[in-house]
Amino acid sequence: MSIHPWPHLLKRLKKGQCLLGLDVGSKTIGVAVSDPAFTQSSPLLTIERQKVSTDIATLAELAKERNCGGFIIGLPLNMDDSEGMAAKKVRAFAAQILEAKTTFTSEPHISFFDERLSTSVMQDFLTEQTDLRHKRRSEIIDKLAAHHILQSALEHYNKSK
Repeated sequence: MSIHPWPHLLKRLKKGQCLLGLDVGSKTIGVAVSDPAFTQSSPLLTIERQKVSTDIATLAELAKERNCGGFIIGLPLNMDDSEGMAAKKVRAFAAQILEAKTTFTSEPHISFFDERLSTSVMQDFLTEQTDLRHKRRSEIIDKLAAHHILQSALEHYNKSK
């Protein structure tokens, strides 16, 4: 199994590889990408969910295109640190990624990172900082939430160095 505590996952990556950050929802998967130095994250895209095998194949292709060796997956914890149904679904999706390891160029490595309030933080930001219509905000919110998750993980790592 390739689930590692954050930031121990970084020791598993090859030089020059980056990370994909994921905000896994029931209808979409927001995706962000890190730089190879693990200092910055950029929002990448939002995947409309289909069959799990199709979703995983899309992630495998992105990982190959971007030379990504691992995933930081947002774990939606409750405010009391417990895991509810949403967290269980995210863990199940991560397990499905690992089961489909032959779909990937190399075995995927996964870490979870607390994503509490990441979507609402980005919704507040978009509401306060832009005049985007609701429809446009809903189109980009998931990739921005993935960016927030990944950037938070990177900042946590860089502070601890």
